[in-house]
Amino acid sequence: MKQKIAAILAAFGLAAGMVLVSSGPAAASPVCPNSIWLPGKYTGQFINIPADANYNTYCHLQRGAGGTGVKALQQSIYWCYYVRPNGAWGSVFNIARDGSYGPKTEAAVRAVQSFHSISADGVYGPQTRNTMLHFGQFEAGDPDTCDYFKA
Repeated sequence: MKQKIAAILAAFGLAAGMVLVSSGPAAASPVCPNSIWLPGKYTGQFINIPADANYNTYCHLQRGAGGTGVKALQQSIYWCYYVRPNGAWGSVFNIARDGSYGPKTEAAVRAVQSFHSISADGVYGPQTRNTMLHFGQFEAGDPDTCDYFKA
C-alpha cells in the first residue's frame, strides 16, 4: 500500500513539476498592450516603452500580441537599428510599424537580442527592455532620439 501511495505522489509531483517548468513568459509577466513615455537613461529625452494595462514596463510581448506596445517596439527597432545606422545592421530591422507581432517582428527581436548578446528567443521582456535602444520623439518638432531604458 505504501508503494502505491508513493507512486501516486511521485506521479503527481512529476506532473506538477512539468506544469511549473513549462510556463513561459506569459506566466512571468503580463502582456504589454500599451506604451508609456519615460526619460531615457543617457539623454533624458523621452522614449516610448511598451507597458502593461497599468503602464508598468515589467511586461512582455511575443508572436500574436498587438497594440500600441507592439507598435512602440517596432518603431524602436526600425528607427534605432535600421534608419539611424543607415541599414548597416541588416534589413531584418526594416519592419512594418503596424502594431502586430508577427514572424518579422519576432525575427527582428531575435536579431536585436543577438546583437546585444542576450538570449535570442524572439520574446520582448524585461531583459530585452533593459538592453535594447528605444526610440523617442515626445512631440512633433522634438528631435528624434534613441536611448536605453533607465532601470
